[in-house]
Amino acid sequence: MVMTDFERTVSGATKLLPDERVIHYWDGDKKLGESYKPVLELDQTVWDVYLLYPPESEWKEQPPKPSFWMHQLGVEAGQDLNGETLAGEVKKLLQPVQSEKK
Repeated sequence: MVMTDFERTVSGATKLLPDERVIHYWDGDKKLGESYKPVLELDQTVWDVYLLYPPESEWKEQPPKPSFWMHQLGVEAGQDLNGETLAGEVKKLLQPVQSEKK
């Protein structure tokens, strides 16, 4: 979504998150970002967003609406990214899962 986003730069970008659990995708046609426009009620391609879903969420024809989301888009919808707030919301979603493991 920036001027330097080209397929040839993907291999360098994958080094930013080298964890074996991370899967990297190239979406040169911006299909995913376009599919989130109606879900988040935005007029622009969606990127730089942080979407949280409860465990029962299901993807069907279009992505489900997240239970919480933040962004770095410079738009009024949603909330601007704040790491502490995002971490708190993640903890809330994980509480039932962590309780089940005890």
